[in-house]
Amino acid sequence: MFYVEGDTLTSVAVTSKPDFSIGGSQCLVKNPYLAGFAGYVASADGQRFFLEEPSGSAAAPVIRVVENWFAEFSRYGVKGDR
Repeated sequence: MFYVEGDTLTSVAVTSKPDFSIGGSQCLVKNPYLAGFAGYVASADGQRFFLEEPSGSAAAPVIRVVENWFAEFSRYGVKGDR
């Protein structure tokens, strides 16, 4: 079993036969992007993990509000159906 605790991806051995038992935990990887976020995928064999990390700082989207745009175009001789 795998779980995230803080910034650490941890594994715990779990068996169900003959009886259910849980082994000790083992730190697999520390990654600051795991803190508060469980964004990982384990490969089918449990030997590799894919972690999501931001790729640089993305610029915030910009919203521009243009008021009276039809009058602005009319100044340049642009005519439209209105």
